[in-house]
Amino acid sequence: MAGPHAKEEALRWIQDCLRDGRYIPAVHFQERLIERNFIMADVRHAIENSESIEPYVRGEAVNGGTAWRIVGQNVDGHRSVEVGIEAFDHKRRRRICLCTVFDPTKEKP
Repeated sequence: MAGPHAKEEALRWIQDCLRDGRYIPAVHFQERLIERNFIMADVRHAIENSESIEPYVRGEAVNGGTAWRIVGQNVDGHRSVEVGIEAFDHKRRRRICLCTVFDPTKEKP
């Protein structure tokens, strides 16, 4: 089912799902956490203290939702963190899939 279409709605949706544990970490996301030396606390901090959110239009949303890129800082405030997320409805519950994570000052996926 469809996800949010406005930036403000998407950010609230994503933050609420993360706080409530209604998220699925993709295998790719878990691999990138390790590869790019981030921890889940960095991802949580970046999302909760988001500096920006933009729609992500490259590729197709796997769960029929909408794809977003959130930029923030890691938990220590020393590194930028960009998180790729899909927001979607599943069985009348809002959910997110954590798709990827990287440092936008160093690389683009």
